[in-house]
Amino acid sequence: MRLPRLKLNDPIEVIWVDIVQDPAWQSEEDAAAALPALCRSLGYYLNHTSKLLRISESLNRDLTQRSVQVFPIGVILKINKLKGSK
Repeated sequence: MRLPRLKLNDPIEVIWVDIVQDPAWQSEEDAAAALPALCRSLGYYLNHTSKLLRISESLNRDLTQRSVQVFPIGVILKINKLKGSK
């Protein structure tokens, strides 16, 4: 997966997959057809490495404090750079 060219605090959308666990009894056929959950997160780009992407869902007014969400690169399907102000 290739990341778009991003700068600190660029607004982005991350499309990613997460594990699904269902403890309910089900047929082998239904269990074998289970899929991971498709997820969408919106935030502000913080940084990335070859293994991780970090975004912030919220920033304070002067951009000195932030929340953080860390994604392993392997779960990310797509990253979209969004238009908008910071």
